[in-house]
Amino acid sequence: MDAHDRIAILLCTYNGQKYLHKQLDSIISQSHKNWVIVASDDCSSDDTIAILKDYQEKLGANKLTITKGPRKGFAENFLSLIKDTNVKADYYAFCDQDDIWNSDKLERGLRSLQSKVNIPALYCSRTELIDEMDNRIGFSYLFNKPAALKNALLQSIAGGNTMLINDSARALLVETPDSIPIPSHDWWIYQCICACGGYVFYDQNPTVKYRQHSGNIVGANRFITARFLRLKLLFTGSLKKSIDSNIKLLQEMNGKLTENSAFIISEFDSIRNACIVNRLRGIYKLGLYRQKKIESIIFYLALLLKKV
Repeated sequence: MDAHDRIAILLCTYNGQKYLHKQLDSIISQSHKNWVIVASDDCSSDDTIAILKDYQEKLGANKLTITKGPRKGFAENFLSLIKDTNVKADYYAFCDQDDIWNSDKLERGLRSLQSKVNIPALYCSRTELIDEMDNRIGFSYLFNKPAALKNALLQSIAGGNTMLINDSARALLVETPDSIPIPSHDWWIYQCICACGGYVFYDQNPTVKYRQHSGNIVGANRFITARFLRLKLLFTGSLKKSIDSNIKLLQEMNGKLTENSAFIISEFDSIRNACIVNRLRGIYKLGLYRQKKIESIIFYLALLLKKV
């Protein structure tokens, strides 16, 4: 790890006044000090902007920049920062407004990616779950199976609030087409880097205190209620729409895909629209998987029923 490595922290905000102070303080407390914050606000109506300006005055305008978001949702807001040509760094970290970072979060990410310079590389980690009063309530699932496209097509193991990417990954993601909706920026980043021959490192040690509260847009898939809601999305066809978009996005990146990735994506797309016999054969042959065996079985069932 090089202390001179510059990290741009891409912070997206929207009515985040309640917890924003704690997140910003945890960034200031990072053991790696060569960072800048680029905050993109999606037209907050509370004191979010005032808080950002207060920290900007303390840190300096060269340390914290405030921009206006595209007002198209959280995924588009994060992608807009990735594509902002005015933001230049060696690495890029995604940041939610209501979490708390462990002091070594950036340092751990840098150490994991230091040998991956010439290929797109992504660091992500497990999270510690906290409630609105900062009390620990558990941990996100511990993933043990490999990070690979055959997993990424079905789920994301990379929480956006834990992500650090190198500049090669950023250069790849800049090419994300604007014409296709992005269901989830972190799921897309995981898929894109896997599909384009990149490197993904999943840290089994938590680096973020991930706050669970009623205002979360996307909560941790850790508890029974959250899993039930995701099963409901699966069998009502909502997840199918997301997968449709992800496949279209990947196909638009055709010039960047590895030969094997292009084959897997094409086969998966074909299986989804095949007759039931070919779907059964295709599922077995292709070997797609989720991190939990029972979830893989449920996903295969949904695939057979043409719900994905």
